[in-house]
Amino acid sequence: MSIRVVVAEGDPLIAEGLAESLNHDSDLQTRAVVEPAGALEMCLEWRPCVLLVGEALFERMDPQRFLEVTGWGRVVQALVVGAVADPELSVSCLRLGCMGYLSRQNSLETVHKAIRAVAAGEMWARRSVLTKLLRELLDERLSPPRLTNRQREILELIHAGCNNDQIAAKLFISAETLRWHLRRLFQAIGAPSRAAALAFARRHFAAAGADRGGGVHRISLGPVEKNQLASGISIG
Repeated sequence: MSIRVVVAEGDPLIAEGLAESLNHDSDLQTRAVVEPAGALEMCLEWRPCVLLVGEALFERMDPQRFLEVTGWGRVVQALVVGAVADPELSVSCLRLGCMGYLSRQNSLETVHKAIRAVAAGEMWARRSVLTKLLRELLDERLSPPRLTNRQREILELIHAGCNNDQIAAKLFISAETLRWHLRRLFQAIGAPSRAAALAFARRHFAAAGADRGGGVHRISLGPVEKNQLASGISIG
């Protein structure tokens, strides 16, 4: 049975070249896409499939829409391709619902192995990255999340019912910058979507008791439910 792969890169030459290279493998069927929204729409058409997405294009995707389409890796398995091997970025991608991380230094053979692994429901990451991720999740079970001033401002505005355009206007930041802050905020509070972030704010905001004088705020709350890691793990 062939594996469908959506190759999403901002540069058309890179997207089409990588898709063509992967197509040489008889068990892979690929499509090249150069826009974030187009990549997610293609994934909707092709589900179940693998999304092989460049880091820059991934950062431009709407976080909530990404999770709606991928289902936390259950129906679309996302592999992010970054410039270099970056443990911090790898952990961030896994926490945002991706199934693995590759660098442009990896060979085409490694890319093939990673695609097959995530298509089978496994995660593709180094042992050190998975260890770091598990330690962070365990630490967060034992201590409340820490929010920066900006993250708290955004959470307050979400709680007030503001949409993304309104939040960006009130904070005098671009839509792209806001999306980046939202990713970090969702990661910090363990929210898989905007709806979950709003629910978090409604449950815990009044009892936050955060010190507004510092640059980082600690919110007092009970354990935040985390998305369960996939049962299978592959080592890149």
